[in-house]
Amino acid sequence: MPEIGFGAYPQFSGPGAQIQLTAKRAAWLVLTAQRIDGRTAESWGMVNRSVPLAGLMDEAERLAKAVSAFDPVVLSESKRALDVIPATISGWRQAFEHGLSTNARIRSSSAAQAEGFTRFSAGERNPGQGRST
Repeated sequence: MPEIGFGAYPQFSGPGAQIQLTAKRAAWLVLTAQRIDGRTAESWGMVNRSVPLAGLMDEAERLAKAVSAFDPVVLSESKRALDVIPATISGWRQAFEHGLSTNARIRSSSAAQAEGFTRFSAGERNPGQGRST
């Protein structure tokens, strides 16, 4: 966040850092304009995983392949829920109700839930079930 050196507050990355990080870490990034490496970003929770540059494309392709194995309706509705909670919903009850309505929309547009429960009941694994990343 080099903006302070330009006489500006980082209007895009600043609020994100302030919401995602501790106040101390956000202030350090905003007020020093110093870069951090991937390992630090991972330990601070800014990224999910830090990988060496040489393995970046392989890791990105592995992740894309894993995500693309899921039903597109389920992915779309899940992404929508991730945008809504906690941006506009912060209470547990409303979040739970939103989750119920999200699953209702999925069931009305896709057979993925019924198929997933059928596989699970038959002792089969669903995509992503039981694997650690």
